[in-house]
Amino acid sequence: MQIFPKVRHLNICWAPEFVPDIDENGWSIWGEHARNWVLEWELDEGITCQVNSEKDKPFGWSSQTWHVYAPGEKYRVNYRHRKRKHENLWILFGIDKPAIPGITGSFTVIQDPESRIANIVRHMYQVQQTGLLGHKELLRYQMQMIMAEVRCSSFSRGEGTAEKPFTFNPTGECARTQEPTLLEKVDSIITHDIYAPPSMEELASTLNMSVSSLSHRFKSETTWNIIQRVRWLRIQHAKKLLLKNGGYSSIKNTARKLGFSSPFYFSKVFKEITGISPREFLRLS
Repeated sequence: MQIFPKVRHLNICWAPEFVPDIDENGWSIWGEHARNWVLEWELDEGITCQVNSEKDKPFGWSSQTWHVYAPGEKYRVNYRHRKRKHENLWILFGIDKPAIPGITGSFTVIQDPESRIANIVRHMYQVQQTGLLGHKELLRYQMQMIMAEVRCSSFSRGEGTAEKPFTFNPTGECARTQEPTLLEKVDSIITHDIYAPPSMEELASTLNMSVSSLSHRFKSETTWNIIQRVRWLRIQHAKKLLLKNGGYSSIKNTARKLGFSSPFYFSKVFKEITGISPREFLRLS
């Protein structure tokens, strides 16, 4: 018997020093996804959140907590008084059932003081970045691990709300101490200015490597070449822009913003990378 919902699709985003787009009052735009769940993590303090509408009272977002938004829930975050640039982890996912076991209502807060869930999601991001054969199956399995953690916590903690969140009690040290891989270093440099990615020469120079050494080692460790990686990262960023801006008119704007020669070429590359067109991606989201 299947206890947890089947994961239909998911996309993981990670920003080690998140810089949000905000208005003059510090608010991000309203987020809302009709068919997808959202799981978002904030590491910093001094952030407030608002759900449903502007009439609802904002509340403080505690450091090292997850917010879970059900499909259709509206939310926005205020960063005016945040303490520093901070890590942001974010998963957009669809499931084949209307609810996640252990979660009731359209909004839930989950504490994760030892980064147990965060470490799973960081690993999921790394798996997603590899794009290797079988990675989608592994990501779906890991997403069900997260749902299992939520379910187990609900038995002992009761319903999670903004005032009474779930709390995870992990055993053992989960902190990440590994040296960044070459893939992570390259990704960090490229995504630092995704609208104007560095040339091979600039990338190699930043990493204190020769172009030939960088190309050979990167290919050996990841099975990608640098150009393929740049295209893949640009399309991942394109997904964020499409979800943020919404509407089919955003396809043209996204193509232009990322420097594609035409919306047609952008759509062609998007489908090569994701298996679906930008229009299909928007429809499913």
